[in-house]
Amino acid sequence: MIDNPLMLQVTPNVPPLLMTKPDGSIYTRPREVEYSLMKLYGIPRDLVAERSEVVDQSHPDFVLSECVLHFVRQKRSERFPEAFGKLFTSLRQRLLRGLWVPLDRLPGESEESKVGFHNDVCDFAMDHFLSMMCSDQKGYDKRLDHFEVRFNQALRFDRIDATKKALRRPRLQGMPEEPSASVASEFGSDFVSIFQAKTPSGEEIACRNEVVAAINSLPDDEKRVMRLVVMGYSNVEIAEIVDCADKTVYNRRKRAEAKIAECFDVEDRI
Repeated sequence: MIDNPLMLQVTPNVPPLLMTKPDGSIYTRPREVEYSLMKLYGIPRDLVAERSEVVDQSHPDFVLSECVLHFVRQKRSERFPEAFGKLFTSLRQRLLRGLWVPLDRLPGESEESKVGFHNDVCDFAMDHFLSMMCSDQKGYDKRLDHFEVRFNQALRFDRIDATKKALRRPRLQGMPEEPSASVASEFGSDFVSIFQAKTPSGEEIACRNEVVAAINSLPDDEKRVMRLVVMGYSNVEIAEIVDCADKTVYNRRKRAEAKIAECFDVEDRI
C-alpha cells in the first residue's frame, strides 16, 4: 500500500524490465521493490549510495539488493561517479555475503582445500555476474532482470552453477564432482545439522569427523552426493549440480547412507 500517493507525481517513472516470460509477458518487480525504487528516486543519488552501505535489514534506511543493482545498472550513474563507486562496492559485498558458506559445511581433507574450493565457487560466480554487468553497460543484459526481481534467488542459482564448475576443476578431483537429487536423509535432519553448527560441541565434532571419514571411504559417485548433502544442498539442487536424474541421486544417497550406518550407529551419536 502506497502511503504517499503524491510521490507518484513528483518522482520519475521507474524504468520497466525487458526480460519476457515464455507467454510473452514482461517480468515485473515485486511490489515492495517497485515501491522502494519510487521512494529512492525521490532522494539524491549520493544519499541512495550512502544508504546502500547499511547492512542491518531491520534498519529504516536499509536498501533492498534489487534496488542497489537497479541503480548500478542505470546509465545515468556516469553523472554520479562517487555514488556509483559506493553502490557498486555495496553490491559486490552483498554478492560475496550471499555466496559465503561456513567452512564447517565444506568437505575436504584440510582447511586449505576447503578455502580453495570456496574461493573457486566465489570466483566463478563473481566472474559470471561481472560479465553480465559489462554486457549490460554496453547495451542491456536481460539476465540481470532476474536479479532485479528476486536477487537472492537468482544469486543462489548462480552459486549452483559456480559450484558445478568448481567441482569440475582437475585439482578438486577428490571433491564431489557429480552429485545428485532430492529426499530427506533416513538419519533425519540432525545428520546435516552437525555440519551446520557454528559452535559444535566436542561430541558433535567427534561425530562429524567419523561421518566425514565414512563418506571419504565411499565410491566416488556416492561420495560426491554425500559431500554435497553435508554442504547443505537439497537433493534437487544436487541433481542440478551434477546433471543427473533425481532417481539416480536418490539411489546413490540411499546406498551411501546404508554404508555409513554400517560404520557406526549414527542414531546413538547424533
